[in-house]
Amino acid sequence: MPNQITLTVSTGTPPYNIYVCDITNTYCYFATTFGGGTITFDSPSPLGYTTPILIKIVDSLNCETFELYQCVPTQTPTLTPTVTPTPTGPCTCCCIEVSSNNSSGGTFTYTDCFGNVFNDVFVPPYSTVYYCGSNVTNLVNAALNYGSPCVNGTCIPPTPTPTLTPTITSLPCISYSLFLPNTSFDDALVSFDPCCDNPPPIGYMPYSPFILERGNTPTFICSTTYPIVLTGPNPIITVIGTCPCPTPTPTPTVAGYTMTQVRANNNAQSCWTVVNDYVYNLTSWINSHPGGSGAILFLCGTDGTNAFKAQHENQSRPAIRLDGYKLGPLNK
Repeated sequence: MPNQITLTVSTGTPPYNIYVCDITNTYCYFATTFGGGTITFDSPSPLGYTTPILIKIVDSLNCETFELYQCVPTQTPTLTPTVTPTPTGPCTCCCIEVSSNNSSGGTFTYTDCFGNVFNDVFVPPYSTVYYCGSNVTNLVNAALNYGSPCVNGTCIPPTPTPTLTPTITSLPCISYSLFLPNTSFDDALVSFDPCCDNPPPIGYMPYSPFILERGNTPTFICSTTYPIVLTGPNPIITVIGTCPCPTPTPTPTVAGYTMTQVRANNNAQSCWTVVNDYVYNLTSWINSHPGGSGAILFLCGTDGTNAFKAQHENQSRPAIRLDGYKLGPLNK
């Protein structure tokens, strides 16, 4: 049966959302929500039988704390001695460092410190993952390094050795599609490294982090790193290719933008508006607006302050999204 975890929480502000993460805190999965005290729950798939793992506790103020969970299996006595395979690597519980330096990512197989075999472990594009164990095999589009022995079930990444090999000064700007099915239990908060100058291509998410809503059409991003889910369920992520970054928007003068400039950008190909004396480029938001494209097209080339307040005043989420499209102040 899966790991049964008993957790006692007495700090922070309830209620608490509980997540189970791999030991490197790269992948986290929602487990349960409770109001405090002591609770026992099963570790969610795919970490149901994995150990050691991290328990992430997020209170109602989004404050995070972590606890290490490590289940040491009870050895079953036997009259017949078994032959233990010789581990591949410097030790049976070493820090395994596996890197991928391409846009499609890589995979590998390894044996953890308790003898469990994990097949086809995914390495995100242009990323490095760390695990505790040995016997790394079936490397696909990935490079392996063994580090020092793990301490208390924790992999301590090795300190990079200086090298004369030229370092990469910039990473490629990759286009990704993210989709969260309507069957998911919640929306997801996703972080990425934007790599297009403002604005990004039309229809692409312009800021990070952002809320990926379940059941909506796919969201597109341009990023130098693989997207990271901060909270919520994992979406379906597809690598599309090199991002079609547009020509950057001209920077404003010290005095800001004029209303004449705003009126000139009054269509779906270039849609500017004014809200509370700031100029915003809403071109890439037209087709992503949950209320339909018509509401945004109505604002193109105008002062949309009254319209925005009438629809979204005192609402934090629309204000946060709007801020991602800001060009600069309006020169009156």
